[in-house]
Amino acid sequence: MEVIAIKLATSEESIHDYAKKTLLYHTTNEYDMQVAIKLAMGELQEMRLVDVAEDIFKATLLGEAVVASSLTPEDGLFVHKELKKSLSAFVLDSDMHAL
Repeated sequence: MEVIAIKLATSEESIHDYAKKTLLYHTTNEYDMQVAIKLAMGELQEMRLVDVAEDIFKATLLGEAVVASSLTPEDGLFVHKELKKSLSAFVLDSDMHAL
């Protein structure tokens, strides 16, 4: 997620190149690593943290916010869901509600 958000890797090839430089790549076989990357990219797209257009990966605004917050994708989605829920009940009648 981070390498896509900071635009270090924007294509499937560049993601695989990045993965080849990790310790995980050198401790597992190449096929398992390719499967893990494909599954992870599918999950990130499912969570709407990454978009793919013309074989170019790009982080969504939510994905960039999750990376900037240093939260895990699951925690970032939970916080986003809770903030959206609280925003619908947010009343600006007094300052006490905001506190």
